[in-house]
Amino acid sequence: EMIKQYPYSRDTLSRTIGCIAQLLSVHAKNITEEEKEELVSKAESFSEELRKLGEKDGTNDYTYSHAFLADVYMSAGEFEKALKEIEHLPYSRYNKARMNGNLLHRQKKYEDAIDHYRESISDSIYWLFWDIERLAHCMWRASGDNTSSLRIFQLIYDLIHRLYEDNLY
Repeated sequence: EMIKQYPYSRDTLSRTIGCIAQLLSVHAKNITEEEKEELVSKAESFSEELRKLGEKDGTNDYTYSHAFLADVYMSAGEFEKALKEIEHLPYSRYNKARMNGNLLHRQKKYEDAIDHYRESISDSIYWLFWDIERLAHCMWRASGDNTSSLRIFQLIYDLIHRLYEDNLY
């Protein structure tokens, strides 16, 4: 429905591909091979539309197209296809909020930059938690000992608690 309403929205296409990846991951046991193929095909189609939008507006930025499609392939167990998509991804530490903050900082509009940096930090913290959870899980599975994993969780909890103590984030 969102794609019908906003057919030229990068955000809608990206989120839809992400939803397909999540659906394949969470409900893998209940999805038939035929349904999986159909979902992967839809994700590929949406990814292609996303790339066309980049070509049309001249940005040629395919980062989300590759990233979300790689998630779909991983969730579907198509690891070689996922790797091919991952190879197209740039390393980037920049996001819109951080870049707006940087712009305002350069213009010495410090008070205006604060909310942008807060948004960037909140997003970074979300992904930091995700990566730490995965790191701890891999360490536990690889060693069979969850002592290090529990210590990692405690350290990150303490760090995040300190960041949020002043309720600014």
